[in-house]
Order: sequence, then C-alpha cells, then structure tokens
Amino acid sequence: METVMDDAELLRSYAERRDQRAFAEFVRRHLDFVYGVALRRVGGDRQMAEDVSQDVFSSLAKKASTLCRRPIVTGWLHTAARYSAASRVRTERRRREREEAAHSMAEINYGSPVSADWEGLRPAIDEAIGQLNERDRMAILL
Repeated sequence: METVMDDAELLRSYAERRDQRAFAEFVRRHLDFVYGVALRRVGGDRQMAEDVSQDVFSSLAKKASTLCRRPIVTGWLHTAARYSAASRVRTERRRREREEAAHSMAEINYGSPVSADWEGLRPAIDEAIGQLNERDRMAILL
C-alpha cells in the first residue's frame, strides 16, 4: 500500500532530491486553488490567470527548501497568487496606456480618418501662410 505524503513532505522531497513527481503532485493538489485566486484577481482573464499560476509555482519551486518547513502552504500560495496577479494587472495596464499614447501620437503625426476635413483645409492654410510677411510667417511656422 502506497502512503500519501502531505504537502510539506512533497515539498521536502522536491527540495532535497528534486523529486519531480512529488512537485507535480503538489501542483496537482493546489493548481485549482491558485488558478481560482488568480482568475478572480485578474478580472476573469483566463490567459493571465494561467500565467499567474505558472509564476506562483515557479516561485514555489525556487523557495521549496524554506516552504517545506511550513505545515500548511496554502496561505503562502494565496498571497503569492495575489501579488503576482497584481503585478501582471499593473504591467498590462501600463502596456495598454503606452499603446494608447502611441496610437494617439500616430494619429497626431500621420492623421486619422477623422482628419479628412483637414485635407481640404491644408491648401488654404498653406496659401494664407504664404501671403504673410516673413516675420509673421516664421512666427506661425515655429
């Protein structure tokens, strides 16, 4: 009969002997929990929740030798999922803000579909600027 190892034993086995089966069993036991926390924290984005889960278990693998001393690791998993999710949400928000700013700059620099009215005005503006004296023309163009 096979004995069932508790979480601390699984982590200890992984930390001391790099027992991949022990680590896989630990992940199997806790993946749904970590994924659920992540999914709630990232607003239902499944891909981001998967990424958060992967981050948490990667971090766990690195810290297994210290975490195996804890009788219950669920609290650590919850906190790690919350922190990782918050970090990913911040990163995603910043990325979107940069993309929106770049898009706005592109519209300013290269025109947008709404600027079609400007296409008709540009020749008139150029003509008006051309009729100014040198000093006024330089002021406008600067």
